[in-house]
Amino acid sequence: MLPGRWVRIVFAFLDLLTAAAVTGFMSIVWSATPIWPVALGAWAAILIMSAIGLVSATELGVRVARFAAVYQLAFFAVLVVGILSSVAYLWGTYGQIGAGLAATLLLILAVLFELVALLPVFKLRSLRIGGDQAASWGKYGYAASLVAVLGVLTYCASVRARASLPPVDPIEPDARAAMGAYLMAVIDGAPLPQLSADVGRPGDRWVLRMYRRGRLEARHEVTGTLAQATEALASELDRRSLSSLSGRALAIDRVVGEIDIEGRTGVVGALSIVPGLDGVSGEVSGTRVTLTPHEMVVRRMLSEYTPVPFIRDFEVGADPEAVRKALCETAGQASDCGARHLRRARTESWTYKDGIVHDLYRARPVDLRRPSAHDAKSGAIAAGYYALRSLRRDGRFVYKLYPDTGRQEIEPYNTTRHAGTAWFLLELYEATGKREFLKGSEKALDWLRGRMGDCGAGLRCIDPGNQARLGPQALSLIAFSTHARTTGSDRYREVIDALAETVARFQRDDGDFDFLLDTRTADPIAGDRVLYAGAQAVLGLALSGQVTGNETHLAAAGAGLDFLAGPYWDFFVSDFFFIEEHWTCLAADELHRLYGDPNHARLCMAAARFDRQLQHRRDETVFPDYVGGIGFTPFFPPYTTNTAGRTEGMVAAYRISQRQGHPDPELRRGIEDAVGFLLHNQYKRGDTYPFRNEWAAVGGVPWSYYDPVIRIDSVQHTGSVLLHGSKILSEQPPN
Repeated sequence: MLPGRWVRIVFAFLDLLTAAAVTGFMSIVWSATPIWPVALGAWAAILIMSAIGLVSATELGVRVARFAAVYQLAFFAVLVVGILSSVAYLWGTYGQIGAGLAATLLLILAVLFELVALLPVFKLRSLRIGGDQAASWGKYGYAASLVAVLGVLTYCASVRARASLPPVDPIEPDARAAMGAYLMAVIDGAPLPQLSADVGRPGDRWVLRMYRRGRLEARHEVTGTLAQATEALASELDRRSLSSLSGRALAIDRVVGEIDIEGRTGVVGALSIVPGLDGVSGEVSGTRVTLTPHEMVVRRMLSEYTPVPFIRDFEVGADPEAVRKALCETAGQASDCGARHLRRARTESWTYKDGIVHDLYRARPVDLRRPSAHDAKSGAIAAGYYALRSLRRDGRFVYKLYPDTGRQEIEPYNTTRHAGTAWFLLELYEATGKREFLKGSEKALDWLRGRMGDCGAGLRCIDPGNQARLGPQALSLIAFSTHARTTGSDRYREVIDALAETVARFQRDDGDFDFLLDTRTADPIAGDRVLYAGAQAVLGLALSGQVTGNETHLAAAGAGLDFLAGPYWDFFVSDFFFIEEHWTCLAADELHRLYGDPNHARLCMAAARFDRQLQHRRDETVFPDYVGGIGFTPFFPPYTTNTAGRTEGMVAAYRISQRQGHPDPELRRGIEDAVGFLLHNQYKRGDTYPFRNEWAAVGGVPWSYYDPVIRIDSVQHTGSVLLHGSKILSEQPPN
């Protein structure tokens, strides 16, 4: 029995719509194998035939429509099994990968069910089957469904088991120290200490790297127990006849488990390697060669695979082909030597330097202590000294340092981040009284003053050009005004007056700001919103208004924050997420101190609590080094700069809560956790052994553990959090 004409037309239209969507998806999706494009193309073709069959109302057309519905349900079943098995694989690879990823995948399955499964179910119901046949289908349907569910669960369990690495007992600290002392004694010609013969397994594989002042002097792989490996490595070092010199560090990796990843392509292959914890081994000319986790970090190999070709900035995981080339180069062969049989290699790692063993986790020393106020302030000072070392003779900062090679980058130069770093040095001077920080900031501020030029109508601004940008004016005004407030000096008074007038010129009647200024006419230019600049302008006007006594500029700051805390962030779902409010919070903290506006406080407290929800917590996260980092699920690593910027907002919100008489204990815990995360990621003498200039990186902060490169804004934001966090940690915590 056929459904009515209009029902058939509706289903035919939906089939054509689905076919168009499938065709569009097929045009953008990338796959390493042709099976998915073929399956999607067949699906689209069958849907078009189904639409024709429904409109024709012939027996053959109805059969085609039924087949199309069954094909769509089968396709959905394959997707479900594929997604669940991928979850099982990643769970086995990474451990419990977090509620966030699980919720995301469940959401994807729910959407797929709505879009892919319901339509064919309704279509089959409409094209209902005759009585006896329907009864027969119903009789066996439940049994078949139960068998299918049990089969999928069994399959997923086997996938997880194949991807999991069994736990292995680590080498005891005393044995690690003895191994390091033995190898150093070989080089120094000193008496050799005793080694335990029963530590480790005969099949263990070891990778030794000997560094001296950032240069790799020796690299050797060997198999055996700890004693056997140590003696073999000692023979290799003795053969090289290394001279007895100071400044050496041993980096030792012991492979504790391996899983085949050969044949895994695309995003699954890229994500098969747990970043920072897994290396990769491969067979090169009959010999197994291992890239250690830290070697992959130094080579910046952990975020180079682009699963979606048209989103170039979305890079995750390690590209298997790049891994093959690196294995060939590590073995001393041409990059196209064809490394085979790739295996994921989990290692335990440590370094031995100056008689001290440093356990490593993701190539960083392990420290599970809660940070103290002293730790935080010491980290802030180290960040300040890094900034001073980065300050060039002309008053600019080195923007990027590649510590593994010593290469520095300064162009294209970012004036806004320059001003932010000068501001941080002034805050350090205020907190420590160390005049080198004041001198460094004044050198940077003098360079900014030299960048001022005419903006039209008697205005002056930083880097005028044809169009002046609000950001550099606003953050420069913050830095110059902070100098005046900290020192009581009028050294930059003329600059403050000029920049404040320029920033005020950007402001609209509703309190918001335009973000470009025509320097010929001094007229603001309407355009797209620029993140952070509006809130930076508010803070700059608030600070300059206080140091100059200009009530007009203070009123302008208040109007700007009224807009940011009101019309700008006042829409249906505005209470559920926030974007740039850490700068708004810094401005709100300053103005709340002056006026106590509850609306400013409300926005900042809501934004800070939102960021706290995104923070990895001690009792929830899978990876201990994620604690305090701000990010989405443990599957994606938290980044230092993002964590530091958002924690600046949490610091401001906590200060507001103190003034309100109800210090927020949850925000304080968030600040403490963030301080610990940032301190863990800050370079210290214990983890700069593979860098060309060990001292140059100390106090610096990489963007993430994926990449050792140090950016000056990462240092500035981190240093600011550590500095202000140290004061909060020194206070009695609220109940």
